This record gives sequence, C-alpha cells and structure tokens, in this order.
Amino acid sequence: INAHSISASNDNVNGHYGIPSGNAGLPKPEIFASGFRNPWSMSKDPSSDDIYLGDVGGTEEVNRIIPSQHAGKKFGWGAGGNSGAYNCGDAAYVCPMAWYSGGAVTGVAVKRNIAGNWPAQYLNTVFHSDHKGNWIKYTPIGQNNSQPFDAGGHQPLGLMFGKLDGN
Repeated sequence: INAHSISASNDNVNGHYGIPSGNAGLPKPEIFASGFRNPWSMSKDPSSDDIYLGDVGGTEEVNRIIPSQHAGKKFGWGAGGNSGAYNCGDAAYVCPMAWYSGGAVTGVAVKRNIAGNWPAQYLNTVFHSDHKGNWIKYTPIGQNNSQPFDAGGHQPLGLMFGKLDGN
C-alpha cells in the first residue's frame, strides 16, 4: 500500500516477482485499486477475500474492498476531498461504507458470525475506532449506519479480534 493505491503482487516459491491474474493494472500492472489518502489500518474478512481499510485524512473513511468487483476502481479520496461530499451515484468511484469529518480512523476489525461470547448485534459487523474522537463504533456489513460501541475516551490506536476475546 502506498498513500494513494493498493498494489497486489506475489512472490512464488522460486522468488520470482509476479502479478496476480485479475489485477486491473491501472496505471501500472501492480496497482489493484486507487483513491486512498492515508491507509492506516486494514482487516481481512475471515469468511471472504474482502478487505476493510481505514483511511485517515480530513474526511475519515472505512472502505470495503471486494476483490472480485473492485479491480481498477477508484475509491473515495479525491472524489469528495475533505468536504465528505461523495457522489455515490457516480460509477467511477466506490463510496466508503462509512465516512465522517475530523478525527483519525485508526482501527478496523471484522467480526463475523462466530459462536462465542459476543451478542448477536455485533456479529457480521465492521468495528472502527477513532483516536482523536476517543470512540469505537460498529457498522453492520452491507450497511452504512455506524452505531456507537464505546465512547470511553480510550484513544484507540488499532483494533483486532483474537483468541483473547473467547472466540
């Protein structure tokens, strides 16, 4: 990842550089998608190849990158600038699943439908945290209505799920 694009490449067992099939390659073969300002955190959905990316910079974004649909696509940064005025009807851009002005989206983590200690309302959601805003919110996958999870003033720098959560 660089400041404006996601590159996809691989090294095979012989150490040779390669570009995965299906990579859109715009403007270079290694570039999968563009339109990111400052990707800070990323989380892979454990039940798919989807990637959720927190993008910091004026307008904070949580982007859902679906590899089978988004090769060569441009994401929000540059479309709405710092105003947050995204034109989600414009097929040239993929709108963020969540965005807001100010703050610093510093953590993104996916919680799928896994039996365990979590209440049902939090399953199949994307959690995102904001360091400057001192909060954690969650957004159901496939929706764009973020809900508060924790506003305890913890200044989170990242999020992850692991064995310590009991699941």
